[in-house]
Amino acid sequence: MTCLPWLPHRLYVAGSSPTEVWNYLLLSHWSVAQEIVLLLLAESTSLSICKTQQTLPIRTWVRIKNGLYKGDIGFVEQSDATNATLVVAPCKRPYDLPQKSGEKSLFSSELATLAGLTLEPISSPAGVDIGFTCGGCEFIYGLLRLTVPIRSVTLVELPHPDDIAFHMITDFKRPFIEETVHLFSAQFWRELNSVEICRGNLHGCRGNLVDVKWHKRTASVLLHTVENTIENVTHCSIWELRRVFSTRQGVRVVAGPYHGYTGHVIAAYDSTVSLQHDGQSLNVSLCILYNFLSLISKPSSKFPTYCWNHMYQTMFNPSMLSMKELTCLFPNQRVRSCLAIRLSSVMEHTRALKHP
Repeated sequence: MTCLPWLPHRLYVAGSSPTEVWNYLLLSHWSVAQEIVLLLLAESTSLSICKTQQTLPIRTWVRIKNGLYKGDIGFVEQSDATNATLVVAPCKRPYDLPQKSGEKSLFSSELATLAGLTLEPISSPAGVDIGFTCGGCEFIYGLLRLTVPIRSVTLVELPHPDDIAFHMITDFKRPFIEETVHLFSAQFWRELNSVEICRGNLHGCRGNLVDVKWHKRTASVLLHTVENTIENVTHCSIWELRRVFSTRQGVRVVAGPYHGYTGHVIAAYDSTVSLQHDGQSLNVSLCILYNFLSLISKPSSKFPTYCWNHMYQTMFNPSMLSMKELTCLFPNQRVRSCLAIRLSSVMEHTRALKHP
């Protein structure tokens, strides 16, 4: 039976079956053990190493328990028996003015140069420049490398996207962070939700979820059409799927600058959704990443058909998603540029339909 200081309220028991696990479990813990979850082989191997070496697993998320960064989420880059190196959003930079200290923002080499500070480049193992050493601190991709005692952090299985917002707008560990956000979105998936397979031989096929096992990272999908086979249910990894939203569906924003808003979908693209915010005029729409949405109701009949048509015709008005609004929603220049290009192409297509 094992417990680790950075995994509070969790107990790990080795056994070949649930019955054996219960046999090893102390009687005093029977009333508090709500569920037995089988660890994957890779996770159990990692746990054994952590138990032996008493080190934090790398490529995981932790919450800092004390100090200047108390409550913040960090990515575990390295760990030994005493300390861990985390990557966090900096709230203090060497060039900060006293009144700005404590505010989170990415490190800027331009501001450091203007302040007359010395910058020493930091390179990745591949020889690519990824940051700078400045004022005795290391900044990579604008984020801070922070060394803390391992007993001052707690492992976080799945951070909220708002807690890693600065990680998301950089190129730091982009595939891993995209997987984290995708997994966060998947916890809101329910049976009958529409999804699209985005990898493998069935790439592009759409269907409805018939079963979701979030902790196992798997789902079963009833496909709309499958050629050359009688079976029309496929089992795949959550990573191979993405949610599909339809117009008029009621949704709630679960992350991002519009967290908590509810509304109805008026158009859906590859990775974003245009949302009519409830209670606002028909000329106001929001552009939300689909990973930040949760379905809350069936297609709505709240608005008459002519209103939906009106919204669809007016939503592509350039004044509705200005560059200022895009900058607010997407601080990352690359994301903003791609979205602006996509909206521009949609508007051109709409004009072509109106004026053939």
